[in-house]
Amino acid sequence: MNVPYFEASQTAQHVHLDVRLPSEFRLEDVKVVLDASEAAPHQQQQQGGRQEQIFGLTCPPYYLPLVFAPGTFVGGSYPSEQQQQRAVDVSRTGDGLRVSLLKASRDEEVAGLDRLKAQVFPGAGEEAQRLEGLAMLQRGVEMMNAPDTDAEATIAEEGAAATAAIGKSLSMPMPPSIEEGTNSRLHECFQSDSSEEKKLADHLARDDERFDEGMYMESYVDPEGEIASLLSQTDLTPPQEGRRALSGPGARLLVDADTETAMRSLLIILLELVVATVYDRVTTWSDPSPESGWTISTLCPVLVSSLAPSTTSTEADRGWTLDTMRLLFRRMLSRPLYRSWELAMHVSQLTIKGLQDRPLDWLAVTRDRLKEYAESSNEEVVVQAYLDATVEPLISLVESGYFSAEHLNSLAIDASQSLASLSRDFVGGDAWQLEALEAAADEAVASGEGGWV
Repeated sequence: MNVPYFEASQTAQHVHLDVRLPSEFRLEDVKVVLDASEAAPHQQQQQGGRQEQIFGLTCPPYYLPLVFAPGTFVGGSYPSEQQQQRAVDVSRTGDGLRVSLLKASRDEEVAGLDRLKAQVFPGAGEEAQRLEGLAMLQRGVEMMNAPDTDAEATIAEEGAAATAAIGKSLSMPMPPSIEEGTNSRLHECFQSDSSEEKKLADHLARDDERFDEGMYMESYVDPEGEIASLLSQTDLTPPQEGRRALSGPGARLLVDADTETAMRSLLIILLELVVATVYDRVTTWSDPSPESGWTISTLCPVLVSSLAPSTTSTEADRGWTLDTMRLLFRRMLSRPLYRSWELAMHVSQLTIKGLQDRPLDWLAVTRDRLKEYAESSNEEVVVQAYLDATVEPLISLVESGYFSAEHLNSLAIDASQSLASLSRDFVGGDAWQLEALEAAADEAVASGEGGWV
């Protein structure tokens, strides 16, 4: 399930949770429980014998679990046969729904609402404990409509299924793991036991092998004006997917990604996928081909080489973004049909705007192109692994509001600064000699020569 974006506010008598949901959601699908968790004995002593209050809302495929201080609210559920108590009330709003929770003490202010984030046990460090709490809440929600005579059976049957389903939903976007022996001409790294340093070294070596001096010089000279025509696309937008613009900070998923390093890794994966998708959209004039999924996949180190973003640089902040742009440029100059420095720079500049304005729509395009490629090729196993391990989990994060506008703006600024620092020598090094190739091409054109492909 996905964790929706939400905002919390309060009045003298209630705490209100404004939850964003798609317009097509049905109020009858909404279920809410507000109860106390099973606190450990030492926790109960610290809390004066009281227990933390756990809140859970489901509206498939959305799920919102929260934790409040003990004794904050009158416990209850929605829907309930005892609606006169109004302990929990739910109403539709313009962009979702509002959940109103009745305070246990009128006029007493509930502290920390501005820091409220999705979780089950505050400060819990072990994944198993979090999953246990989520499964408990899920069972409670499923129990609300279950007949009393089937209560024990429901708990037993739904508990295991809920734990498995929720555990899957908590997966972080990661590089795909492709088993050795898999029949694929797309994926380039089948050695799951290789160190990340070796993966990076092999990845760079494959770029060197695939770099073609003639194709680079042909794109540089651009005798037919194809590159110049592609560069004329300046207002590129993804298809309208009917999604809202992101605003944040949003709800936090139950994943261990609150560290600066983990957050930067997630943003780098986002950058790779959007750059590759924008490249395909520019070079196909927004009319994707059956090979668009191949283009996007082969341009992304995190996909095609299962290369973790955190290994691309040992530097902090812009070092990661700069090294990622270097890897992306090397791919754009050694794999697709058009291998132009100016085109790679143009695509990257368009990406920066897309990261700030429409990241979710771009990722939806990424997903669609990969699915289409899987259906038209013999790469179903590999592409499905890309979707399951990397693309779909990242879409869930962006969709939930996990990345705030500040995160996305910071990534766009870092990418822009990296482009200003990017040089041909840094990208190609001594092996490619890009500046020398361009000088040779200029000299050849001046002398009336040409035709390098």
